Amino acid sequence: MMPNPLASATTRTPLSPLRKRLDEWLDSRMGNALFVGADLPDVAAELVSRGIPVMVVETSASKLERFMAECRRLGIDKRVSIDLRPYATIALEMSSFNVIVAWEGVPAGMTALEFFKKTRRELKAGCKLYLRVAVRPPEPALLGKLRQQPLAARLLAGARQMAQRLPLKDLGERLPLKALWDLPTFEYLKAEGGKHLKVERVEWGSFMAPLLAKVEAGPLSALVSPLVEFGNRFDGQLRREALSPEVLIEASKTLDLGKVFLTGSRFDPEA
Repeated sequence: MMPNPLASATTRTPLSPLRKRLDEWLDSRMGNALFVGADLPDVAAELVSRGIPVMVVETSASKLERFMAECRRLGIDKRVSIDLRPYATIALEMSSFNVIVAWEGVPAGMTALEFFKKTRRELKAGCKLYLRVAVRPPEPALLGKLRQQPLAARLLAGARQMAQRLPLKDLGERLPLKALWDLPTFEYLKAEGGKHLKVERVEWGSFMAPLLAKVEAGPLSALVSPLVEFGNRFDGQLRREALSPEVLIEASKTLDLGKVFLTGSRFDPEA
């Protein structure tokens, strides 16, 4: 995707690493785009400027109004269609979208498998889903050993119950408030997605990006620029699976053997 000329007018803080990666990866060929969630109006404006109609599915009327207010400011609201029904209940036409963007993760009320299956059905051949989702870091090996000890197992169970009562603060731009143990692991998402789509690329989120973005956008940004530069270098060393609160997944609907769709080695008769 080419650099967005509207980004400076619509983005109030520096883009997060995953947001920058989305701009780089996003397939902006002619066609249709579906936004599962009223997010990223500047991305919608860029797609509309390229002649790509945008459909937005959003159950929150207030969130949709904020999105459309920005679209009206940018003069693209007439070319954005909206639907307030839950994504799981909408019977969209098969193979109707070139791009599907789900910036807030798997929609509420859907399992990951149901979501991947539905997006695969609605994507055109060779086209892509971009999913940003909060993930649970892998469990350290030491924790698994502790679970084998009766006393430690009881303590860990109590800690889990306490943690489930304390929702996470936003780790990214607008991540859902969920208990850490309720988040899916990346391995689970990759396995479920691979049943219906081909996972092409993965980008792990930045551990310190939200803090660095606030510092860089602050009134003393010029004075603290060396600190931000150091933070970015340090953050690059921390940007690993075990420390990343979120991930951006690019997955495609692959076409092989004429009109036969394959997912791995399994034939999928519904595609």
